[in-house]
Amino acid sequence: MQKNLGVDVDGVLTNIQDFIFEFGAKFSYERGFDLENLNKDAYDSAITFNWCNNTDDEFWHEVLEKYSRDERPRQLASEVLHKLKDEGWKIHIITARKSMKEEDIKVNKIEKILEEWLKIHDIPYDVLVFTGSDKIQEIKDYNIDVMIEDSPNNIEQLRDLCSIIVFDAMYNKDCNGDNLTRVNSWYEILDHLEKVTKKE
Repeated sequence: MQKNLGVDVDGVLTNIQDFIFEFGAKFSYERGFDLENLNKDAYDSAITFNWCNNTDDEFWHEVLEKYSRDERPRQLASEVLHKLKDEGWKIHIITARKSMKEEDIKVNKIEKILEEWLKIHDIPYDVLVFTGSDKIQEIKDYNIDVMIEDSPNNIEQLRDLCSIIVFDAMYNKDCNGDNLTRVNSWYEILDHLEKVTKKE
């Protein structure tokens, strides 16, 4: 029987935590903001760097296209996803990434860059879904059995709807308990899913 796998992009296919630390520090330094006492356990870049919402928007307006085009996928993500497809998993990439600038929103620029990025990096999938930060409806609509996620909010919202594989990050250390499996690599994901499948 085919099973449905949900895969987040930012923080799962990519390491967004390292990107935010590097480019957020550069952005803060160039504007004379204090770089001491950063909140390195925060998921939100505004909280990490103690920015107001307008400053955080300015940061993402400046770096989002670069991040979307240039950030490399995590090591072995493509290889493992191909193996999972071969083993019968239907792969649903479910992401909240979206265009932010008014001129980009009109043409879905960031969304189109992601589609091209997935092709360039040979990331296989069956369905690509752009959603808001709340993925509850998509999990239900696509009958997702297992979701690979890093966002603490999404992990807590979805854990009663499907099994969650938590891609480890400083900002999701407090997510523990039933229905969660924590990993640090894509081959851990493959190993876990193969073991789960064998038990069924």
